[in-house]
Amino acid sequence: DDELPLEAHILNAVDVFQAMAQERPYRGKKAPEEIIAAMRAMVEDGRLDAGVVEKMAANLDLCWQAAVVDEATEMPLAEAAG
Repeated sequence: DDELPLEAHILNAVDVFQAMAQERPYRGKKAPEEIIAAMRAMVEDGRLDAGVVEKMAANLDLCWQAAVVDEATEMPLAEAAG
């Protein structure tokens, strides 16, 4: 929706990415490439902002590290490593 501020589009995409990156009771976590493919399909459906998704695709490793939780520490991998 073009009426939403960029920040809202970013939060929407981050929420989708993180949900797919983490283990859920009803399904396993998806690989980063699978997540971006699904998000690109959501762009086609008008549910996500194309610019935001492409920025995430360009920084896929960082997005993955931020989204995935280290099971031992229950912290995002990026924080647990640092």
